[in-house]
Amino acid sequence: MTKIFAALCVVLMSLPLLAQTPETIVHDVQKDSLVRKGELKITTKNILAETFTMEIRYNIFAKFLFFERTLDGTTSIDLPTKYLSPYGYEELEEAGSLTDEIATLTHLGRTDLPNHYDCHKVRIKPRKDNKWVGVFTYCPDIPSIGFARTKILMKEIPVVGSHTVRTRIRE
Repeated sequence: MTKIFAALCVVLMSLPLLAQTPETIVHDVQKDSLVRKGELKITTKNILAETFTMEIRYNIFAKFLFFERTLDGTTSIDLPTKYLSPYGYEELEEAGSLTDEIATLTHLGRTDLPNHYDCHKVRIKPRKDNKWVGVFTYCPDIPSIGFARTKILMKEIPVVGSHTVRTRIRE
């Protein structure tokens, strides 16, 4: 009986999520030895009962020796709808790691950020698209997908090879 009640609660709590329209949060890319500046947009699309699409669009200004190059592109991954709320991350925290045919998600612990508390650090490693691996910091008080920070290892950058790009949400 308690399992039925728990399932009913999850369904009722996710009903408002089903009515959401696509939302975008904007991140600023942090400057480092390769990256001069940039922008990363994370959009939630195609929100259905079971899954939604997380689309990552990036526009990064990189410096290579004496010239600059703009790296831009889009990548997306389908995730379970439960990761649009804190309950999915709490479940992942209890499990430690979850793998399905799309991705492997690993909970890396909780952390506090300036103005955001009790956030979850999660590694997302797509199984089909082997071009990136990301560590995302989910904060329940941020709308949409709720990522305050990202650290994405981009594996196939022309000339460079791979590089880790760090971003913070634009406040």
